[in-house]
Amino acid sequence: MSDPLQQAIAAARGGRKDEARAQLMAIVAADEENAQAWLWLSGVVEDPQDVRLCLENVLELQPDHPQARQGLEWLLAQHPYLATPPAPLTSNGDAALAHAEERMADAGERLADARFDPTVADVRPTPTVADARVSPTVVDARPVPVAPARLVNDPLLCPYCGAQTSITQHDCPTCRASLMVRATPHAKPSRTHGLLVQIWQLSIGWWLGTAVVFALLALVAYQAQQFAAASAARSPLAVLAVAVALLLPLAGAAALAGQLRARTPWARTAAIGAGLALGLAGGLVLALGGAAGIAGWLAAAAVPQPILALLPAAAAIMLASLILMHLGAAALAARCETDFLGPLERFRAIVQAGDPTAHYNNGVAYKNRGMWHMAIREWEQARTRDPNDINLLRGLALAYARLNTFDRARELLNHALRVAPQHAMLTGDLAVVEELAKKPRTP
Repeated sequence: MSDPLQQAIAAARGGRKDEARAQLMAIVAADEENAQAWLWLSGVVEDPQDVRLCLENVLELQPDHPQARQGLEWLLAQHPYLATPPAPLTSNGDAALAHAEERMADAGERLADARFDPTVADVRPTPTVADARVSPTVVDARPVPVAPARLVNDPLLCPYCGAQTSITQHDCPTCRASLMVRATPHAKPSRTHGLLVQIWQLSIGWWLGTAVVFALLALVAYQAQQFAAASAARSPLAVLAVAVALLLPLAGAAALAGQLRARTPWARTAAIGAGLALGLAGGLVLALGGAAGIAGWLAAAAVPQPILALLPAAAAIMLASLILMHLGAAALAARCETDFLGPLERFRAIVQAGDPTAHYNNGVAYKNRGMWHMAIREWEQARTRDPNDINLLRGLALAYARLNTFDRARELLNHALRVAPQHAMLTGDLAVVEELAKKPRTP
């Protein structure tokens, strides 16, 4: 048989429960809306809580399913504690452990195969050989994985709280979180971005040209001083020092232009800040008579008078170009946000089946962003590789608790206690869940 579901059913009918359980769990992990797989999975899992979960998933998909409804009624009659919440947890977790042990003892007293056959309408328990009861000495004590929760792959669910939203909403109506995320920037940059890079390349030329002008003025001042055979009030070396100092903003403009070309996100913010700072600084210098001040400062360096006469106008032109160029660059950087950060798009809550390690890492990334619903969905997929991973069970339980799904959180932690009863952190996790359960329920 090539159909995985038919192979799993054949394994279940042949008594190969471990094989059938593994196959069926893989099927429901890949297709959470496969009602037939959930139904057959309920017949091969061992924990009554897992059986209930499987049957409830069938009824959620097909509310009128007769076999699932009869099976759930029989299960609740056989295990009344499933219909009531767990006992309150004490400070050291003894009550929860006692409750879990009581459930295990109760399960140990049942028939080894006290499950219903999905192919039989009256859902009667399947007897073992000679209807013999299980001896505590031969019960398989290995923890049985908790079946993955059925999570509908609805792209319009809120990634933070899991509430239903509409395509036109930008914020979740339940938890008020933004549903908009940044998409990957387009491969081809916009014209605005290209113009921004060109302006900063012009800025490199501006700083270089200004540095060259001051270097030439220093040379002229030196020659004038030599020919006049007199000492100027200010050494030409001071003018040369200004030329050297201009190399620092020149290097900064070159580095920023390179990062803008590469569309590094922080470069856009730096371009806005630097453009505003340089433009406003140039405007302030020009308003305070900076052009005339530059000419006066150079006059004390023995710069010849014919050159000094041209300096105020030249300095005013250079300051004006500095202002216009960098204020324009700041405006362009503000407009080309999508070139650096990508456009804002509506988040689509879709989980693609993939490698369990990738699902685990995706869940951690979503958790760090506060997207607890998406973290749960990724971590449920990751459990297909190792359903008994303690760290994964703990993370899932606390994530469910954050979304007020306390029954599922208790279920996962109780299962983790069966896997590792000596784990020091599990009772503390249970205490946290119970504390959260006592608080008013908010998204």
